[in-house]
Amino acid sequence: MAELSKYGVEAMTIQADGVIHPYYAVGFDNKEVDGAGEAILGIAMGDATNYADDEYISVVFHGIYDAMAGDTIAAGDPISTNSDGTFVKATALSATVPSGAIPVTSTSATPAMTIAGAYTPAVVVGYAINGASSGSLFSLRLI
Repeated sequence: MAELSKYGVEAMTIQADGVIHPYYAVGFDNKEVDGAGEAILGIAMGDATNYADDEYISVVFHGIYDAMAGDTIAAGDPISTNSDGTFVKATALSATVPSGAIPVTSTSATPAMTIAGAYTPAVVVGYAINGASSGSLFSLRLI
């Protein structure tokens, strides 16, 4: 594990399981993330064009580092992963209470709605330090 004081980050070396693009999300399985809202090990450092299967690569897991935007991002946005390994603005949690055609005439008949848990299904991996458009780099503070 190396500490890169230039970026204020900590990184580790992994053996890639498949092709990984620099600045893309890397999962705990040492693969480029292929699902939206997944938890990540970190961001592949930008040392090559693409990293080959079985190649040893550095992955930033702590601090502020460049990341590839998969959509328009604004400074301060909570960030999650996209299905192609890029990073996008995380979707805010929302809930809808369904309404029906039959009116509810008793408060005891109204179902109580509960939302519980420590995190949402789409994991927030960090916060954008600056804005970016899709296909460009932005600074991501990993959490």
